Amino acid sequence: QDFSKARMVNFTKPEFLITRQGNSKFVIVLENSESMNSDGYWHFIRTALRNLITEDLPDSAEVGLVVFNTAAHIAHPLVQLGPAGQSDARQSLSLSIKSRHNLFPSKQMAGCVACGVQKAIETLQVSRSLGGVIIVISKGGKHTMSEAEKTQLVSLTSKHQVQLFSVSLTATPTLAIVAEESLGQSWTLQGEDHGTGNEP
Repeated sequence: QDFSKARMVNFTKPEFLITRQGNSKFVIVLENSESMNSDGYWHFIRTALRNLITEDLPDSAEVGLVVFNTAAHIAHPLVQLGPAGQSDARQSLSLSIKSRHNLFPSKQMAGCVACGVQKAIETLQVSRSLGGVIIVISKGGKHTMSEAEKTQLVSLTSKHQVQLFSVSLTATPTLAIVAEESLGQSWTLQGEDHGTGNEP
């Protein structure tokens, strides 16, 4: 299956399936604010990402990690993963995703998703070749990204030939558009208390 259009899907546990073989560079862009632990989601997000890193991504993949809240920084530079089950690189990268006790006090403020994506593109530029996949995991929401930021990210992902995939706890229309324009895909996590899919 080739991801070609953005869509919104209801599910309660994040699962990542990377099926495009042409891309070998990935940057995970993870919001690390306390708002990410709504209804205990952080445990599932952290577990899914660790499994993605330690088991699911191919040996040849280069993967980096960017974390963001009100600002963004590179938590782990691009590194080739190597064989699953016997790779220090996989272990080191997975351990960079901390427990809920290390989440940034958010005071309900939206994280700077645009900052995270820009830092991810900076991370990818370490390699001389264009292209790559950015996976954004965020709280989301209607006010997460401005129209100006959306336009800027559409331009940046096109310029650097980057695909963007997003997983948000709440619907984020502007980020979904960036994903669609980059030939990526977007999902919204919706548990019992996150019924954004039923809103008019």
